[in-house]
Amino acid sequence: MGLRRRLIQGGARCAALAVLTLCLAPAALAEQRVALVIGNASYRELPLDNPLNDAADMAAALEEVGFRVILRRDADSRTMRQAVREFATELRRADVGLFYYAGHGVQLSGANYLLPVGADIRSEADAEDLSLDVNYVLRTMEESQARVRLVVLDACRNNPYPRSFRSAARGLAPVSATSGSLVAFATAPGALAADGSGRNGIYTKHLLASLRDSDSEVLKVFQRTRAGVVRETAGRQTPWESTSLLGEFHFRLRGAPVAATAAPALADAAANDRAYWDSVKDSKHPAELKAYLDQFPNGTFAGLARARLRALEPTAAAERTATAPAAAAAPGGLSYGGVTSQVQKNRTTQFDLVQMFGGPNISTTDSEGNEVWVYERAVTETERQSRSEGWQAAANLGLFFSAVQIGGSGTTGRSSSSGSTSTSFRSLTVIVKFNPDKTVKEYSVRASQF
Repeated sequence: MGLRRRLIQGGARCAALAVLTLCLAPAALAEQRVALVIGNASYRELPLDNPLNDAADMAAALEEVGFRVILRRDADSRTMRQAVREFATELRRADVGLFYYAGHGVQLSGANYLLPVGADIRSEADAEDLSLDVNYVLRTMEESQARVRLVVLDACRNNPYPRSFRSAARGLAPVSATSGSLVAFATAPGALAADGSGRNGIYTKHLLASLRDSDSEVLKVFQRTRAGVVRETAGRQTPWESTSLLGEFHFRLRGAPVAATAAPALADAAANDRAYWDSVKDSKHPAELKAYLDQFPNGTFAGLARARLRALEPTAAAERTATAPAAAAAPGGLSYGGVTSQVQKNRTTQFDLVQMFGGPNISTTDSEGNEVWVYERAVTETERQSRSEGWQAAANLGLFFSAVQIGGSGTTGRSSSSGSTSTSFRSLTVIVKFNPDKTVKEYSVRASQF
């Protein structure tokens, strides 16, 4: 009996050990993730409202999905550099590295610099010396050999030193992601991002919401973020990414439960509702009121928004009809005609494209290592039928294009009901492939209506 009892006890201990091993295996085998999060807001020259909240909320969201986070807020020049060095040390042991920055940033001579708090910056040379060079961060992450490297820059706000910088360009310069990395910008190169009127900046608010979605595949996270920002800003701000990731990456392990609590940025829906309404209530642009309704279809002020839309619609329709031909011909607007008439194979350069249409939404590479840019535009259209049974369409956001697809035939809607109106959505996608010398190799234009 004694031997039998000892055997049973020993078997029980082995079984318990096996169960414990199985329970600990996922943690032992889990990839190591580390993030550096910086939020700078208390600038003397042009303070910002949201970056401190943006950084705190982003740090919490990343910790929730397994990142060890180094958080710095209102960092001066020395603190930012020390944080990057600490980040570099942690990256040597990590599989995934993520750098997030919210605050002021400028581009000088084609390079991007993240501005510290408290620096005595009086010239472009001071900015280059005292600020954090984005290329330095990128090189640090690349040298770590981490499998996945992500950089998120919510830094395209107004330059706080415009009088001191003679050659500084608007917004940030485009960055090409190296193999295994993704660089995400709050808005297109050369454009500005909104600081936001709620707890978070517009871009970070939507990024936080997207990170909490059950489908956390990295490209989908940023696609949802871009869609939310474009919708909320009525097309005035379009985030973009440059990516050369080599495989899939999910922020949240597939099958892992999503936290039941709402993100801090979305916790006070009533406050966000009021803040958004306050920003558009006096607007004379229907697109801004429609953007509010898209965000808060059942909001406190939805009835008022619809009433103002009805009051503005006759005037807006007349103005759009009067100005549509000129707007359609504007060289800066991305349109089917603009692309096909201005883009020339083997001659048009990347710089030419940015001058004509702004920066791309996505920048990546093809199988041969050549760059590929993707432009995406979405507009809301109000269509009014004329007595001659045809549609006269005017895009509320100032982007005009035909429903035409290269290699196919375009279609337009028609109706026999005189004087009727309807609202529809159109999207335009332009894909540009480049030669090694950065000139256009080929391009395609695709449009859809829904």
